Amino acid sequence: MKFQFARLGIRFAFCLLSIALLLAGSANGQSTPKQADGNLGSVLQTSAQKVLSSCQSWPPELAPSEKEQTRKQGDKALSNQTSTLISQLGTVLDLDPNHTPFEYDGAVLRLLDSIGTYDPNVPNHELLGLAQNADITQLYLWGTNLSTVKYDCLSLLQLAGQGGTNYVIPLFSLNASLKASQNVSTDLTSTFIYGSLQSPFDVLYYSGDPTKTVFSAFHALDWRLAHPLPNSDKYIATSSVLAVTKGYAGSESSSILGNMKGGVSIPAANVSGSLSGQLTRDFQANSSSYETFFWNPNIVSLPAIDALTSSISSNLPLFNLSGSELTASTSVQATSSIVGWATDLCSAGKWTIASANNVFTTGALQMNIQPSSQSMPVCAIIIPFQITPGTPAASLTASAVSSPKLMLTLNTNAAVKVPVQLNASLHLAGKSSASIGNTRAQWAVLNDAAGNKANLSWQITGHVDTADSRVISQISFSPGDFSCKQLDGTSLQITGVQIDGKPGTTVISGNSPDFAIDVLLFLQGIPSYDTDYGQTNKALCSVQGSLSVTSTDAGGVQQVEKLPFTTGQIAYPNQLPTAPPPAPAAPTLLTAPSQVALSWHSSASATSYNVYRATSSGSETQLKSGVADSQYTDTSIANGTTYFYQVTAVNAAGESSRSSEVSTPH
Repeated sequence: MKFQFARLGIRFAFCLLSIALLLAGSANGQSTPKQADGNLGSVLQTSAQKVLSSCQSWPPELAPSEKEQTRKQGDKALSNQTSTLISQLGTVLDLDPNHTPFEYDGAVLRLLDSIGTYDPNVPNHELLGLAQNADITQLYLWGTNLSTVKYDCLSLLQLAGQGGTNYVIPLFSLNASLKASQNVSTDLTSTFIYGSLQSPFDVLYYSGDPTKTVFSAFHALDWRLAHPLPNSDKYIATSSVLAVTKGYAGSESSSILGNMKGGVSIPAANVSGSLSGQLTRDFQANSSSYETFFWNPNIVSLPAIDALTSSISSNLPLFNLSGSELTASTSVQATSSIVGWATDLCSAGKWTIASANNVFTTGALQMNIQPSSQSMPVCAIIIPFQITPGTPAASLTASAVSSPKLMLTLNTNAAVKVPVQLNASLHLAGKSSASIGNTRAQWAVLNDAAGNKANLSWQITGHVDTADSRVISQISFSPGDFSCKQLDGTSLQITGVQIDGKPGTTVISGNSPDFAIDVLLFLQGIPSYDTDYGQTNKALCSVQGSLSVTSTDAGGVQQVEKLPFTTGQIAYPNQLPTAPPPAPAAPTLLTAPSQVALSWHSSASATSYNVYRATSSGSETQLKSGVADSQYTDTSIANGTTYFYQVTAVNAAGESSRSSEVSTPH
């Protein structure tokens, strides 16, 4: 079971401070990052020195008291506070100056948008293309809790003074700083951007928003199709980042720093539209203005083609039918305007449309990019189809004509298949048909009489269309008419059905064409319940059923028709959006029954355990993380030594407190 905090909604909380990005990239398109020459402390010092040198105030000298502040520059009573300034910058930026990071010589979003490379000079086709095309409406990609701080020579001196004990800025430094700060033609400013950043692909793909998922999945699919394996498919999902501008000289009128007071932090979400636009442009690929440092990167593989296709299929909207009544000569159209469909794949020449139901024949596919004010492309798709000419009347049963089972297949890669889900069922002219509304299904882990572990609670709402001359008298549902089919056509075994809380047939009386029922299906063969919220491979099924409609024509002749219907695709339990469980309780009854073979009682909702060890009581440090079972054997021991152990439980919400301590002599 994978356990990835990056997939649990961790978003970037970066703060922009005025000194710029410094991530130096690897040369020649290397797939591994380049280690920086120095630590973050040297980065901060270099950036600050550039700014302070413009006001002749380097090193940042502070007077030991107000009485001493009038001494001349270079007086021995003054103190070099370089180390104090670096310490203060580290505190403000909430980072450890002793970190030795990787370098990337370009804008941070280009780094987070790159696949298989750390070279900022790679062509755009080596990027996923999400950060490259950011605009003001897509600021959510980078987070709204950004902060921006402008640092000039005066604000940096003040920061150094705040870190000293009983020190003040001497007048000559203050006067020089004020003079320089009032003249933007000579003053240098710098901006720091720092925090834990997430790739724009992850932000969109795991957002839970269908349009964003489709948009990002198509971008990734495009990249996959252009870069078949064994090309490197690694990218940085999350990373700690410090980015530094290389310095500004001259007018700031077009800069995000313009009209901002030095040393005053403001949230990026609160800046004006013009500043938001500049902020976004600054975030886009620009290898000449930024240096970037990053550490603790979480490097993962781009989802595979089948996982991306599955995500696209399960997040597409239903296609609308131009009509649900069929005749031998009727042509019906299925249409949809899909937000997020890739622009270069919105072309009828790149796809083949076909029907898996030989009762139907498809016409010429139409696909066009639609003008839209939305930040994502909108692809208008029209699929015409009709009953296959010459089909025997005996083959045109209600079940056979209810769905054409349309499938879009990419011409250049037959593995890319997108099923077309319709918003209504079809029926022959003069016959009745049933249309099912949006499916609301919920899987639960419950035990039925046979000891099965999963069931499906399904709320069905729908509408029955009849011939104009007929009036509905009742609608009924029978438990034996339900099945649960997987994508490969195989059915899961149903061990029990309840309709509106009852095991038998349910009858809805009255002449209303609308109905609503609650169905509970007990199933066998469901994959084991999995709490890995970041899993990308989606196992899907659709529930099929039928209803019996009794209607009467104007002459009083009664007719009973059995009408089939199918839900949209429903993800198995491990894929439904579920809130992470609460933090688990600490494990109990930790024992060491056999040398250092540890075992403990499992903790509810725990997904893994961490084991801690020490040779003295109360000083345990982590020995092993990610232990899947409630037991662990420690083989790295020395005879004659007493060891002390503790265990914690871990899940998506975090790590529990430690268990009680046990010891075992060897």
